[in-house]
Amino acid sequence: MTRRIRVCCVGAVSLAVAFGLAAMAGSAAGDEIGGVVTGVSGAEAGVWVIAETTDFDASFRKIVVTDDRGRYLVPDLPSASYEVWVRGYGVRDSAKVSAQPGDEVDLTVAEASPAEAAEIYPANYW
Repeated sequence: MTRRIRVCCVGAVSLAVAFGLAAMAGSAAGDEIGGVVTGVSGAEAGVWVIAETTDFDASFRKIVVTDDRGRYLVPDLPSASYEVWVRGYGVRDSAKVSAQPGDEVDLTVAEASPAEAAEIYPANYW
């Protein structure tokens, strides 16, 4: 390959990586709610984030799971007021926070005692 082609290829790859990283930065767009879930030990991976509303004729709910850094993104939400909260194994349900599409909402959870966890997931749940 000539030097010019190599420089162009490196430049194109650099731009693609830069745009990809910018898109993954975690900021919520106009029709989604995003943020980070943390607990006492830091980021909470693998917990459910629930966005629900009763602004429509029927209740509407979307549930997503956090990634390994505690990040979440609830995409493609119709315009409405939502209650956003967290549920997961070994953690207490978080407080419900009001949000609208386009908002960035960071949520905090606390550890659940075994008795509290059993209330959410009793033995006959499975």
